[in-house]
Amino acid sequence: MAERRSGEASPGEASAGEASAGGEASGRDRKASGRDRKASHRGRILLGVTGGIAAYKALELTRLATKAGHRVRVIQTEASLRFVGSASFAAITGAPVL
Repeated sequence: MAERRSGEASPGEASAGEASAGGEASGRDRKASGRDRKASHRGRILLGVTGGIAAYKALELTRLATKAGHRVRVIQTEASLRFVGSASFAAITGAPVL
């Protein structure tokens, strides 16, 4: 009779990578699907921009976050429009400014 290595399934048993009898995916399968989801869409960011000189830096922050794969939405105060126009944020994010 051949020896079975630790972790190997014997005939009739499901291996660790196969779905369980209830049809649930294994932990490894769930982790893989979570990784795919993260790779395609890292996160959602709502960036509030107010009236100050830092509004210019918000453009760079928006550009970098978008480049990293995050979906960015921007909301601006009236005062911030004196520093950076909403068209600049809309061009970077591909979405209208709120």
